[in-house]
Amino acid sequence: MKHVGIVAWGAMIICLCACSVKAACTYDAQKNAISVVDYPESVPCTLNGLLTADKMNGWGKLSYDQAADTYTVACDLIVGANNGTHTYLQVGSKEHPNEVLVLRGSLVIPPYWVKDVNTQPQHMAPKCVNRVTLGLASDPSIKASLKFDCRKSGEFGLSVGKDLCLGGQLHVFNSTITSTAQKPGLGWAGPPPLPHPFMGGESFVFDHATIAWCEGAFGYHMNARAAQVKDTTFEYGESANYGGNHLWRGCTFRHMKEAIFDSGGLDMTLINGVFEDNVRNWALPYTDKGLTLIDCTIKPPTAGNRMACWKNEGKTRYPNVWIKHHVVVEAADAAGKPVPGAQVEVACEQKAENTVGNAKAPTGADGKTPGKEDEAKAILLTESQEKATDVENKTAVTEYTYEIKASAPEVGTVSVKGFKPTENWQTVKVVLAKQ
Repeated sequence: MKHVGIVAWGAMIICLCACSVKAACTYDAQKNAISVVDYPESVPCTLNGLLTADKMNGWGKLSYDQAADTYTVACDLIVGANNGTHTYLQVGSKEHPNEVLVLRGSLVIPPYWVKDVNTQPQHMAPKCVNRVTLGLASDPSIKASLKFDCRKSGEFGLSVGKDLCLGGQLHVFNSTITSTAQKPGLGWAGPPPLPHPFMGGESFVFDHATIAWCEGAFGYHMNARAAQVKDTTFEYGESANYGGNHLWRGCTFRHMKEAIFDSGGLDMTLINGVFEDNVRNWALPYTDKGLTLIDCTIKPPTAGNRMACWKNEGKTRYPNVWIKHHVVVEAADAAGKPVPGAQVEVACEQKAENTVGNAKAPTGADGKTPGKEDEAKAILLTESQEKATDVENKTAVTEYTYEIKASAPEVGTVSVKGFKPTENWQTVKVVLAKQ
């Protein structure tokens, strides 16, 4: 990015850039922070652009290791502002697929509207974007990294958005957020004194991402409606979430202290998740709802899970964990040939509510009810419900069994009783024969 001018004002130096008349990289010596403002999505700010601004202004805050394609920023980095501009920072590109940003400071992505600061009412404020992106949605070969170079626990961290404000975005594709040391006691959190990353922004995408060595609860203040989380690994951290009514797919939780944490009112669904080598897979001490696990692989935690009731203002809340599996019913005739068009119906033998999804399903040309390729129409059965009691970690577990009926004209009817779902996408074969 070509430099076309410098303006000095007190402790602040502005590097004007050719992509926009107003685009600027600014260093505030008092705050020890570089601010990036007004870089459109079509021409985002890059780490090389920051390095160029640093060299031209003599800040001495950036360095570059060409062999490792690593940029080190020795101060806080603020991306965007609440001044009516759009600001994008891109880490990783086709030319630099393994680009690394090392921060000896915190990363702050502010909102575009701040209560009691912006003069326009919230509903009249122009919607602007302040976004940091690691990787590219269109190219999984780009695997960028953001690393916090902490010399003590939680020395630096991440903040997106702000309470009672609008804006702040973080998108991570096939990329990693971690610490440089990757050792206990040297992890990242939120900007001091925050013990957690602050995730109060309006848009989060974590797609095939890795979030590692986070000292606090990564999803602190993250609104479920603002977050898309899939195929992401959370490892060597405290917790992946902080309550919420999230729906995450394909995520792996390993070497976590409490992989899923209930801060109150947790109503979370995980699909195709994996729990392994955690101290606790989940800690649910407050909610009257809980955690729904669909087609998940769950290995025992080293310290056991935590489940406890919460008594408050004369009411008691009892958290729950529901384990569910999709199943496929395969219908065949007496000769072993598939029976297409058979009507399959499943009922819980304990008459419990909300234990069966898609209780009625037809078989296709292959004689099977819908499978992974048509998950929304597949039969979903609850294996068990674990519920907290008045005694911490002494839970009540209810297991469910099902009757499966299948029928087809001119072929016959069959009923299988006492079926217990214990595997993901388990196939149940039934033979239809005339009575």
